Amino acid sequence: MGIDITCKSCNFEGKQCFSSRRELLDALRKYLVVHRQTHRIELDYVNWIYREEEDDEHRLEYISEEKKLEARKLLKEKELDGIFFYICLEEEDYISYFSAREFAKTYSKIRPFLTKDITDLYVLRHAVSEKHNLECW
Repeated sequence: MGIDITCKSCNFEGKQCFSSRRELLDALRKYLVVHRQTHRIELDYVNWIYREEEDDEHRLEYISEEKKLEARKLLKEKELDGIFFYICLEEEDYISYFSAREFAKTYSKIRPFLTKDITDLYVLRHAVSEKHNLECW
C-alpha cells in the first residue's frame, strides 16, 4: 500500500510505501535521542508526534504551540526537517526537486539509525538526480 507517484517530465513512475513513513520518523527520533544535549526541544516535538501511541513510554501528550514552532524552526536550521513532507505526503500532493533535496540532507544524518532499508528512496533519487518535480495520486 502507498501513494502512486509519477513524473510528467519523463513518465517515471514509483510508489511511496506507507511503512517508510514510520521508519523515517523512528530514525529521526533515535538520532535526536543520541544528540539530546543539543536537540531537547526537537526531541520533545517528535515525542509529541507519537502522542497517540499508547504503548510508547516517551510520548508527550501535550506541548505548547510556542514550543512546536520553536522545534520546527530548530529542525529546519539543523537540516532535520527534510523528512516531514514525505511522512505527510498525500494523494494529489507533489514532490518538488527542492523538497527532495532537503529530504536527502536529513536522510544522510538519520540513515545510521534506520532499522531497515527504505525501499522507495528511488522516487526521491529520481527527483534529485533529474531535477524533476513529481506528482502524487
